[in-house]
Amino acid sequence: MLETMRELALLGLNHRAGENGMGLGDIRARHGEQLAPLLVEASEKIPRVYLLEAILNQQRGRNG
Repeated sequence: MLETMRELALLGLNHRAGENGMGLGDIRARHGEQLAPLLVEASEKIPRVYLLEAILNQQRGRNG
C-alpha cells in the first residue's frame, strides 16, 4: 500500500510540475521551488520559532 501511495504522490508531483514520469530526485532538482510550499507550512501560521545552537568549549575550562 505504501508503494501505491508513493506512486500516486509522484504522479501528483509530476502533474504539478508539468512533467511526466520523472522521479523525485529529478523533480526536486528541476522544480524545487514548487515543492517547498508543499513541505513547509506558511509562516503566518507559525506563532514562534525556536533556534538551538550548540555552545562548544563551555565546560572544558572548568573540567580540564
